[in-house]
Amino acid sequence: MVELEIKKQYEKFRLDVAFKSEKKRIGILGASGCGKSLTLKSIAGIERPEKGRIVIDGVTPVSYTHLRA
Repeated sequence: MVELEIKKQYEKFRLDVAFKSEKKRIGILGASGCGKSLTLKSIAGIERPEKGRIVIDGVTPVSYTHLRA
């Protein structure tokens, strides 16, 4: 299971993603520049969201509770 709810503000883009899946494999589809790679980087721990949480198989590796003003 994957459960994701993350937010991050960039200079010209706001990432605001939430989904939950019971499947072992998921696909992320969307237009160019919509945040697919940023979402995957956040799941992998490469990008750090400003707020939210990522749960993988019932484990929350990191919870993001801070929010920039």
